[in-house]
Amino acid sequence: MKVSIFLGSAIGGLLSVLILVLAFRAFDHDIDVVFGGGGAQDVDLLTAVVLPLLSTFFGAMAGSYYTYRLQVRTKGHEAVQREIYLLRQASLALQSQLNDLAGIKKVMVLPYRNDSLRALSLPITIGSVGVTERVDQDVAIPLIKLNEADLLLRVQFSEKTYLNTLELQQSYHRLSKEYSEKLKSEGIDQFDVSSLTFKTKIVGGAMIAQLYVTGEALIDALDGGIEDIMTALNGLSRVYKENYSSGQFQFISVVPFESSAEVFAKVPQPIIKDVKSLMELARYYPKYYDPGSDEVIPIARLAKPNWRSPFYKAVSYRHYVSNAEAQSN
Repeated sequence: MKVSIFLGSAIGGLLSVLILVLAFRAFDHDIDVVFGGGGAQDVDLLTAVVLPLLSTFFGAMAGSYYTYRLQVRTKGHEAVQREIYLLRQASLALQSQLNDLAGIKKVMVLPYRNDSLRALSLPITIGSVGVTERVDQDVAIPLIKLNEADLLLRVQFSEKTYLNTLELQQSYHRLSKEYSEKLKSEGIDQFDVSSLTFKTKIVGGAMIAQLYVTGEALIDALDGGIEDIMTALNGLSRVYKENYSSGQFQFISVVPFESSAEVFAKVPQPIIKDVKSLMELARYYPKYYDPGSDEVIPIARLAKPNWRSPFYKAVSYRHYVSNAEAQSN
């Protein structure tokens, strides 16, 4: 492609100059003089025609070559600027998403990170809908060109983690709102001092379990998202320094403030380790309907090791006799 551009420019320049020279000489002298014939004075073909044409040819070639080199250099410079723009745009978008996750964590999680029932106590951040900045998918062009496919996947995965975290946040908001409304319908505020067992009886064990799972998943997603975005940002900064570190271009590196160290530190593991432990603390046991006694009984009673307990009734088998057996008897 580059060779064809060069040859086209050279030949085009040569033909243009040749036509101009012939036209100039045709109008400046008689036509016979141009071709060295007729009754006019003889013309030296070498000095009058060949040498000017050669000089014109090499001049056209040189001009075409440097024009070609200038075009290639200009296009290369524009391509580098485009690559740096894409890296900058990806970095700035991820920084905006990082700031959003850090703000959510600071407001929702950090004040309650050491509470035993923190998953039920996270406040609703009204109006939090996330940032609009997104990574331009064309950032794949420079990263693949630089053999940074792993970094490209990390950048894309980081943004997906951010979006999934926002979805978890909205899910938690809906559950928390419903939880608060059910408590208020019974005259209890969400943050009133009342036992977990009492609240579970009002809202049901399923909602308590959903709040716990969604809340802890949100906390884990915030930590994971912040870590993933920081790793991606460091990778983009490294790629810039290794490939575009001229003084003509600038790049923004992300360095956490010392005062915000707790935002970038992982939240400690929950005091209540799992849903089963939470249900035991709430004294909530799933129930089943026993058609034999027409009772609703806690399913935990089925797990008693003593099968001779009076709770378990002896199974009596009834023998049903067919009509044929009855007639034979």
